[in-house]
Amino acid sequence: MNLDAVSIKATVKELTPLILDGVIQKISQLTRLDVIMQIRRPGQTYKLLLRFEQDNAGLGLVTSPLPPAEAPTSFVMLLRKHLQGKKIEKIEQKGLERIVKFYVDDKILLLELFNRSNNLYLLSNNSKIMGMLVRDTKTQAQQVGKTYQETPPPAKPDASLINFQQLPALLKDHLGENVNKALSSTLFGLSTPQSKFICRLANVDPQANLTDQDLPNLAIALDQWQLLSEEEHYQPVLLSGGKISPWSLGTEGEKTFPSMLQIFNEQTKAPGIEDKRSILQRVLLKAKEKVASALAKRREALDRAQAMEAKRWGGELILAYISSIQPKQSELILDMDWTDIEESVRKALEYDLKPQNKPKRDKLSITYLDGKVRINLDPQLSASENAQSYFKEYHRLKRSITSVQEPIAKAQEESEFLEELLYSVESATSVPELEDIRRLWSESRPHQQDQKHKATRSIQVGPLGVRTYMYRDFKILVGRNPRQNDHLTFKVAALGDIWLHAHKTPGAHVIIKAAGRRITEDVIEAAAILASRHCKISSSTHVEVSYCDVKQLKKPKGSPPGKVLLKSFKTINVSPHCERPDIKEMNNAQS
Repeated sequence: MNLDAVSIKATVKELTPLILDGVIQKISQLTRLDVIMQIRRPGQTYKLLLRFEQDNAGLGLVTSPLPPAEAPTSFVMLLRKHLQGKKIEKIEQKGLERIVKFYVDDKILLLELFNRSNNLYLLSNNSKIMGMLVRDTKTQAQQVGKTYQETPPPAKPDASLINFQQLPALLKDHLGENVNKALSSTLFGLSTPQSKFICRLANVDPQANLTDQDLPNLAIALDQWQLLSEEEHYQPVLLSGGKISPWSLGTEGEKTFPSMLQIFNEQTKAPGIEDKRSILQRVLLKAKEKVASALAKRREALDRAQAMEAKRWGGELILAYISSIQPKQSELILDMDWTDIEESVRKALEYDLKPQNKPKRDKLSITYLDGKVRINLDPQLSASENAQSYFKEYHRLKRSITSVQEPIAKAQEESEFLEELLYSVESATSVPELEDIRRLWSESRPHQQDQKHKATRSIQVGPLGVRTYMYRDFKILVGRNPRQNDHLTFKVAALGDIWLHAHKTPGAHVIIKAAGRRITEDVIEAAAILASRHCKISSSTHVEVSYCDVKQLKKPKGSPPGKVLLKSFKTINVSPHCERPDIKEMNNAQS
């Protein structure tokens, strides 16, 4: 959701009569960039949300239930100290500025809604900065204790103040350019939707090139636009791209609303969820990259260990030709046909021949080229000592295979677990659900606990209830994340129940509760459709789903939540997009 200057002006106009003279009862922080204020007026309490996400900033009233607040930052504590219990005396926005001021007692709460860089300031009555939501670390322009620096006046005329008769002369230098861009670059305060609206009033194609014939029509249209804005006669619409316009642009996909505040409320049903989702996704993706890097190195070590057979063979050749090796000889060269070399040794030699796999220990290298085997020797060692060096390297590589296999398996397991978590984050529909996933990730790494999270109070939530569905008289349970999948499969499921999961892809564990009854094929198909809808490849036309009796499941020792081994299973192909009105979702109470 993007608010331009005119949309901010329209929002302030609607907001002012509702909360002016209201008392600020409570200030909370939903996310790092979402602040909520509870404002009380006689007979009515409003929840004012101030949002400062990049390209998604705005303000408005919300009526939907809000997620639990996060631990307040020092700035929010400062707002509580100076603003709670005080009355909002004035709300101000000048011209087409993207700055809104709330005058509360002798303090000013100032909102900068520039889309790319947004901030919230608490100012004293002489405009000294007392605190800010986002600290300016790049410049010294706005710092605590200094006077707030007003935005410098624009280098171009304000679209709401310019005399419309001046517009043709201003646009003369832009003839031949795109009309929409010409208007935006000439006048201050005109966003792309506003420029398009003026073009619509002028009956001019905004994507066409500007001509002399367009100038008088655009001037008249600007006058009409200024009149609509002055009279504050708005008919707001939500555009298909998520932007808001106070007036219709006549484009496809527009949705009309009775007020700007209703658009804001509609677009912020779950405040902060996308911010939390993107933050958690970045953390998990970074962890996945780290695991992938470690896994690649361990696999490379395993591949290198496969060259051990060449070392054994080299030692044997040295002993076989020990009588022909002279003291201080640096290389043993033997004529040999490639087909006479055993297969395991050929594979090792082929590996070492690749430039990227050059052995780190050049003193123990063996190469085959043009029908000749070349075995490096250490001139300081005897022939038998050289042979022992090759045998020692062979045994070292042999041991390394065993030592590296377990870390590879664990890294692969962690990578799969991260895939499951990323899917859970992508499919989460609430902030508490995301918080539960974050906690699960933190708990799965006890040696790297989130110290910051432990040191501060955060959202206190328990595991969310599983999704519950009914098909005929069978209850079907669907997990939300790996921890819940684990609980569902090994705690909730009983003997005779059927377990389902999308085959070889991250997704939810699904349990059909048998309750002593025989589970028929149509019930399995209905549950399989649910499993296909709650998996990473749910957009596919068909999804293969594995299913088995829960007694066929085993939890590997030490494995992460959601990991299972299947002793035996069957598969079924279903379509996630299949219409099934007979599958009914129930209230998702905890099971």
